[in-house]
Amino acid sequence: MSIIVSVGEKVPELAAKNMVILFSEKAPQDLKEYCVVHNSEQKIVDFTPGYVILGDSQYEIKEIGSAAIQNFNDIGHLTLQFNKDSQDIQPGSVSISEPLHAIPKQGDIIKFEAR
Repeated sequence: MSIIVSVGEKVPELAAKNMVILFSEKAPQDLKEYCVVHNSEQKIVDFTPGYVILGDSQYEIKEIGSAAIQNFNDIGHLTLQFNKDSQDIQPGSVSISEPLHAIPKQGDIIKFEAR
């Protein structure tokens, strides 16, 4: 489990486009305004099929990009794509078929769980 330490000012704009970018506190300063920054406590091995818990909401993971797990473990970075058809998943992304329920906020948790 990781804890969100800050939410960049541009996160609501990206959320409106069905995207949430996660990055650890090591994120480059010029990217933090677009990111949900977390303390990167959780390391993941595999979570397919599985869920991501973001704040008070749980989302079913449909597909994981080829680089998503390594990116998350190395630098705490991946992109959650909501309302996404998994056929065109990007390497550093996780596809979630349902919409984003709420924009994450500081103090919320991020947790990946296997089914």
